[in-house]
Amino acid sequence: MTWAEATAHKTRACLWRCRNACMLTRVSPAVAPFDAVLSAHVQSLHARADALTAQAIARRKEVPARRAAALQARHEALRRVREASEARKRKREEEWKAAPLPPAPAPPARLAETAATLRKSLAELETLQTELPKLTERTRTHTALVKRLRSGA
Repeated sequence: MTWAEATAHKTRACLWRCRNACMLTRVSPAVAPFDAVLSAHVQSLHARADALTAQAIARRKEVPARRAAALQARHEALRRVREASEARKRKREEEWKAAPLPPAPAPPARLAETAATLRKSLAELETLQTELPKLTERTRTHTALVKRLRSGA
């Protein structure tokens, strides 16, 4: 920046400051008289905003406490339900243990024959247990052979 440009800049800045100073010394236009009703309304709005802010802060503090109390109440209710259920279960078990045993049934007339039939059935089941996998494998092999013959391979 040259000396001439710097001087011009300083001059403009000085004029601007003087102009602002002159504007401050001028008489300002008439201002509306103080409105007491408007002021009271603004004050009431401000008080209401403060009250609502305080209410919001109180609720923010209150909600976690209410939630904790509700969770505690839920926990207590579940504990009481569980205890009542266990008490009913114990009572049923005690009643069942205290109940007299029914009389033993009389032995069947053909006890020996029934025992022989049960032994025979058990032996057949054991045979099936060993023979069934073998039979299944033979069936798979046979099915594969039939498929191969039908496909012409």
